[in-house]
Amino acid sequence: MRRFDDNNDFQRYILFSDEATFYLNRVVNGKFWSQENSHWTCESHTQHPQKVHVWAENLTVAPYLDFLTFDLMLVLAVIFPNEINSDIPNERISLQQDGAPPHFGIDVRRYFNVGDFK
Repeated sequence: MRRFDDNNDFQRYILFSDEATFYLNRVVNGKFWSQENSHWTCESHTQHPQKVHVWAENLTVAPYLDFLTFDLMLVLAVIFPNEINSDIPNERISLQQDGAPPHFGIDVRRYFNVGDFK
């Protein structure tokens, strides 16, 4: 709340994100509620069903889609040479993701620890 008191536009710089997994056998990671047992089952012909993981956010500060198709270290070097986006200063962005603390891969942490990113 102190950040909001310091900046009346604080809500514009909150990054909300969420994710969901959709299985290609028509199953979604959701709950099904019923008054009676529906005896619902899903046939699966593989041990690990095919699935698509979807991530969405409300504030685009970097081209995250590149992470899906390119080498991670190359993408980090291109996206984060010295700043993310000159229109939105890094120190003004707050990430809220389901109340979870930040979680980064070891390669990403290593890049930021050794790199010139501020």
